[in-house]
Amino acid sequence: LYKITGNGVYWMLLLQCLIGILSGLLLWKLTQKYFGHTVALITGILYLLCGIILFQEIVLLRTTWTVFFTLVNIWTFEKALEKRNWQNFFIAGVTMGIGFLMQSTISLFFIGILIVYSIRERKQLSLLAKNVLASVVGFILIFSPVILRNSIVGAPLMSSSSVGAITFLAANVYQTNTINNWYPEKEK
Repeated sequence: LYKITGNGVYWMLLLQCLIGILSGLLLWKLTQKYFGHTVALITGILYLLCGIILFQEIVLLRTTWTVFFTLVNIWTFEKALEKRNWQNFFIAGVTMGIGFLMQSTISLFFIGILIVYSIRERKQLSLLAKNVLASVVGFILIFSPVILRNSIVGAPLMSSSSVGAITFLAANVYQTNTINNWYPEKEK
């Protein structure tokens, strides 16, 4: 986007705000389908008035994109489960791959939905195998550049983040001062 629009963050912030609006629309659509119009309206109002979401949309972080791709993943897999064809499962796998590039914990949703689908389609093994394979191929298609990059630089092939150890430390070791580990401290 910077190559197209030049330096500056205006266009990126505008795109991020549009993604936030699309997230609200997806949330409303999904809520309406499963819980009705009234709950969808309340959900939309709560989403619109949520201060954390408004703040995250004007800060250049991946949070807005993570929310958007999480909702897109739910929507595409819901369509795939509805249509039960390999094309929709392929598209769901592609969106899952993009979502995984944004936030690696999305892989838990991918694994979970494939388990749920496997239980649901356990009597039609050929359909199950074809659709699971299509979603995995879609995921790998998007994730393959990461595997290629990792093989070139000598990183673990399936690694999508280099901050796993510090994140684990920050979340699990009592009184860890990880902020100082992100930037070198100046000697006094």
